[in-house]
Amino acid sequence: MVSGYNETGPALSQGTQTGNRYPDFTRVNHGKYAVSDMRANIGTRNLIWDYFYTTAGVSFGTYSPSIVMQLQDVFDADWYSPYTIPVKPLEASV
Repeated sequence: MVSGYNETGPALSQGTQTGNRYPDFTRVNHGKYAVSDMRANIGTRNLIWDYFYTTAGVSFGTYSPSIVMQLQDVFDADWYSPYTIPVKPLEASV
C-alpha cells in the first residue's frame, strides 16, 4: 500500500498544492472481484460470508473468455505492480 493511504491530503501538481484534496482511502485498491481460469465474478460487497448473508448487493458472474481475460489482466497488473511488497508465507504450527 502507499503510505498515507488513509489520510486526507492536498493534491499536488509539480510540487505545488492545487487546492483540491484527496478523500480518505482513495489510494487503496479495494476491488470486489474474483477471477479463475474460466469464470469471473464482480460484486459490490466484500467476499466473506457475513456480507453474503446479511446484506444485499449486486453480483455479476460470467464464463465469457474475453471478460475473464480482461479481469485477469487487471489482477495481474495489481499483483505484479512495483508498489507491491512480498508477504512471508505462513509457517505451520506444531
